[in-house]
Amino acid sequence: MFTLLLIIHIIVCLLIIFFVLLQAGRGAELGAAFGSVGQANSVRGKMTGVGKMTAVVAVIFMLTSLSLAYLSSQAARESVVREIEAVPTLPGTSTTLPAETEAIQIPVEETSDELEQKAAPPIDSGKSSDQLFQPDFRGAMKYLMLLRHAKSSWDHPELSDEERPLAPRGEKVLPLMGRVLEAMNPPVERIYSSPAVRAIETAKGVIRELSKPPDVEEHPPLYLADVPTFLQLTHSLASELECVMFVGHNPGIESFCEWLCFGRESGSTSLRTANLAWLELPIENWEETTAGCGVLRSLIPSRLIKALL
Repeated sequence: MFTLLLIIHIIVCLLIIFFVLLQAGRGAELGAAFGSVGQANSVRGKMTGVGKMTAVVAVIFMLTSLSLAYLSSQAARESVVREIEAVPTLPGTSTTLPAETEAIQIPVEETSDELEQKAAPPIDSGKSSDQLFQPDFRGAMKYLMLLRHAKSSWDHPELSDEERPLAPRGEKVLPLMGRVLEAMNPPVERIYSSPAVRAIETAKGVIRELSKPPDVEEHPPLYLADVPTFLQLTHSLASELECVMFVGHNPGIESFCEWLCFGRESGSTSLRTANLAWLELPIENWEETTAGCGVLRSLIPSRLIKALL
């Protein structure tokens, strides 16, 4: 069918060209190709008949054009359907809806209020209002807190970089960040800190505000650690730990945060002193941590907390 229409379309196109040239007074040569010059001149003398023929041929040309376009679109649609059907189905999946899903019908007489009552699960009265608004991802995710040490002091040039303590301004903000951690769920279960004095003081100053302070473990490789070092520690964490916090230094801890969230160092995350990054990792075991697997749930600047509290 498509081939026949295409042949008719080409013939009609040639006829249109012939009649247009004939009406323009250039049909003598074309008429000579089919007969004599006299026959061509006689055709020129009957312009009214030629005009009607041109109109008829033009209508046929339009119809064949529309038909070809329709057939082409149908062929393209069938081709797409065949390609979709040719895609292999993953094991355990089905392209058809279950019978019970297809059979679901909502009675017309039910009101929107009745539907909301059926759809809304009952609220457990045994939970407090605070618990109801806490995220309920326990067991489905791992949580990682990345805390940069608070502001350190430069008043003792005789001390090495690792021995520098916190400045008074840095010590002042720690209770505020501790109160932020206390409000988070799930709670921090273990803290791994750089052995630098400013990092240890940051970790211990924060947990003083926690009702159940976790253990703080010094991890020497975290001193000025890079991304591979942070990743190695993350992979070594026990699977029963759900929420862990690292206390470290820039640029490593900031780079690790960006690597987890974006798969690269994007420069879009800023961990200033005492800033806290709260990450969700949709994994079951810590050794599954990879580039870009994290979701930055919250970036908490210490200056903002200080201004609010």
